[in-house]
Amino acid sequence: MAKQGQQFFNLFLKKYRDPMEVFFRNRDRELSSIEVHESFDHDPIRELLRLNVILEEDSGYRLDERVEGFLEQMLEAGDSAPVEWLETDLKDYDRWEALYHQTKDPSQQNRCVAKLVRILKQLRNRLVRQNSELQRAADYDYRTEADYDIKEAKLQWRLEETENLRAVLNAVDKRMRQSPLFHTNRDASLLRARSQMIDAVLSVGQKVIQSYQQIAEYLNRVRRDHARVRKLIRLQDLIDRYELESQSNVADVAEALEGPLIASFNFHTVLAPSLPDENPAMLARVLTKQGIGDAGEKTHRVTLPQREEPIEPEILIDAEELIENFLKQEQDLFAYLSTVRLDGEHLEIERRISLFCEVLTTPDLFERCQVNEGRRRFKEWEYLEVLPK
Repeated sequence: MAKQGQQFFNLFLKKYRDPMEVFFRNRDRELSSIEVHESFDHDPIRELLRLNVILEEDSGYRLDERVEGFLEQMLEAGDSAPVEWLETDLKDYDRWEALYHQTKDPSQQNRCVAKLVRILKQLRNRLVRQNSELQRAADYDYRTEADYDIKEAKLQWRLEETENLRAVLNAVDKRMRQSPLFHTNRDASLLRARSQMIDAVLSVGQKVIQSYQQIAEYLNRVRRDHARVRKLIRLQDLIDRYELESQSNVADVAEALEGPLIASFNFHTVLAPSLPDENPAMLARVLTKQGIGDAGEKTHRVTLPQREEPIEPEILIDAEELIENFLKQEQDLFAYLSTVRLDGEHLEIERRISLFCEVLTTPDLFERCQVNEGRRRFKEWEYLEVLPK
């Protein structure tokens, strides 16, 4: 972890690298003004203060919590902390809280408070990461694991981990709301850490419920698919051993199977092959009953498909040419269409109405034509009066 941290801080400019690393290594306490001015140049510290990377307090300087949380997550990336680690943090928190109440030394109490603040920050970061890692691992197991038994076991373990995480969240929330420490000690950093922890518990708690539902759905799908596979394997085993043909338990097996639907079973007889030669009349009766007679006696009928009349292609009208001719005369558009001939014949009323609507939707038509507010009638139809300009 130390080597990884040294390599990570090389991402920063050289003038910021040392201050950032020192502030992060001492994030459990504030650096005094004397320490800062003796250890670093004035310009990088002033620039980090301007960017709110470090903050100036009454008693010294400290790293901004957002930057601290970012660095902790980056340096701990790749660590898959199990839920048991969170329970260990809780036990550690309880020990330091108990030590705070037992001692009467103010310096020792301040040390306990600083340690408790550090534990709460670490616990909060792990809680935020834990749920996302559990969800990511469950998605990966569901999509990539090929063995059904192993996939089911992994998802069951992820589900139990999510339940444990919910228990840890409840325990943390109970301590944050009921612990007498926060009522007797009014340290600003401690109260701020408590407030941030309560917000984190509420946020992560909602996501944990969603993760639990998603993992449970994955697990149910796997169990259903696994049950189908087992039944298919059993059915294939029966087929391989010819039990479907030589045994009499086919109906029982079919009723017991609840997986994929089987359309039909073809029951094969186990009668002696010599029976058709010894009793051909019985065979003929059976074939006749099943609708299978002598092929030579059957009348073969050939059914020809009905001929479909060829559909004549529709003659298309050039709308642009039609509009140009319309603009050269004085009639309104609907009346003009009554004079148009298509293949030597006047347009039928349905075709005329369709063509009228098509021309109305032509771009830039209303810039080239005059549309009156009044309407005209033709038999039972009422239409818009469109005249050429």
